[in-house]
Amino acid sequence: MRKGSRKLQRSGLKRNRMSPHHGASSGLVTLQRIRTAAVSIGPAYFTTVTMDEWGNISEQTVHVCTSHGQKSCIPANGHDSGRIRTCAIVGSGGILTGSLCGTNIDANEYVIRFNLAPTVGFEQDVGNKANLTILNKEILDRVKASLKSKDSEGFASRLKQMKTSIFLYAKGRRTDLFRSLLQLAWASNISITLDYIEAHYLTAKIIMKIFPRYDRDFDSYVTTGLIGVVLATTLCNKITLYGFYPFNTDPLTGRNLSYHYYLNIDGNLGEPNNKVHDYKTEYKLLRALEKRRLLTLVKEPCHRQHVQRNIR
Repeated sequence: MRKGSRKLQRSGLKRNRMSPHHGASSGLVTLQRIRTAAVSIGPAYFTTVTMDEWGNISEQTVHVCTSHGQKSCIPANGHDSGRIRTCAIVGSGGILTGSLCGTNIDANEYVIRFNLAPTVGFEQDVGNKANLTILNKEILDRVKASLKSKDSEGFASRLKQMKTSIFLYAKGRRTDLFRSLLQLAWASNISITLDYIEAHYLTAKIIMKIFPRYDRDFDSYVTTGLIGVVLATTLCNKITLYGFYPFNTDPLTGRNLSYHYYLNIDGNLGEPNNKVHDYKTEYKLLRALEKRRLLTLVKEPCHRQHVQRNIR
């Protein structure tokens, strides 16, 4: 066997000598494998965190299962157990600046966002609908620090923008950080739902199992964005990604792109944490998922897509 053939075999991919429909059938198999593996990080397994007026934290396990097993688990916190038809997952990449994708994003039945990324003032590009907001440790650390410095107004404003959303911390129990977010909501007279799940290690395990070719490249933590994508497979039939582009140059115009489409609370545009995350490898993985028709990556302005459809 030739070296190239062995490499393809190890990666779990075969040479593309199949019919045009092979991509779709392969994608369905991959999607089902991911959904099956990810069942225990779906909304039915979220744990809800609440705080009383004295600051005491309590937790409630969300899933309610019958004796028939996992497929009969019913969410108890308002999540719909049925499959959602269309979902948008909105990253924070600078590629969204000037994209005019806001209407397209909000047209989805379900919208997932991250890390209190602002929508007010950016509606044309990113919309304002939010059903689920996934938080990482960095943003919760910054909320906690802002409370100590009594400079939490910026974060309170963003909480108000996302008040229709369920907030999810996807890397396990962090009671101290949960208390800070709930204290901020309490002080701002905002009612929020805060859940958590341990999804980080399972997400990495799922990716390594289904896409072993990336095993040697994933020597860092998976991003919150990738966790959101894997989680979305348990919820959604059609997944569209916006703002997931890790490069600093627009592929169409060549313009320079900032890391985020917005300014951070401290007034800067932020920088990628390349020491912790491997953004480019994750982007290759997302492209592989797109080729298998599991999702769509939006990489160009939405008004341009609309014009092209009309021309056809």
